[in-house]
Amino acid sequence: MKSSTLNTLLVAKSILGETKYLVNSGDKYSCTAGIILLQDFVELVVLAVLDELDVDEQRSLESKSFDELLGELKKRKVPVVKSGTIKALNKQRVICKHYGQLSEPASVVNYYNVALRFVDALLENVVGAKLQDIFLTDSFERWSSERNY
Repeated sequence: MKSSTLNTLLVAKSILGETKYLVNSGDKYSCTAGIILLQDFVELVVLAVLDELDVDEQRSLESKSFDELLGELKKRKVPVVKSGTIKALNKQRVICKHYGQLSEPASVVNYYNVALRFVDALLENVVGAKLQDIFLTDSFERWSSERNY
């Protein structure tokens, strides 16, 4: 795994840690904040996977919408599980963040669970591990093996 991919995944993992409490709070305000972070988490994982696949070298990803990023995965035959729900999560985030509407806690928990399945399936396919199995030590192990320590 590239170090840039690992770095992005570790940031995503940190965001997920903060998101879990908000999503499971049962409070509409916290859940709404949680859905905004949840979408950021998902998007970072997608960007990390595209980086791992060297997609950024072929075309600029910064100008692409979230749906276009998912399309880049599909072009490379990477399975995108629950893509409809993941796209709906992105739309819900837009509604919450840009229009100030609240999310229902039950819906947010559903999005959270689907996002975890989506991310794990994506990562297992591309890097061979689930998010919970990726750690900062992976970076050190790679660094030390490259330098024969």
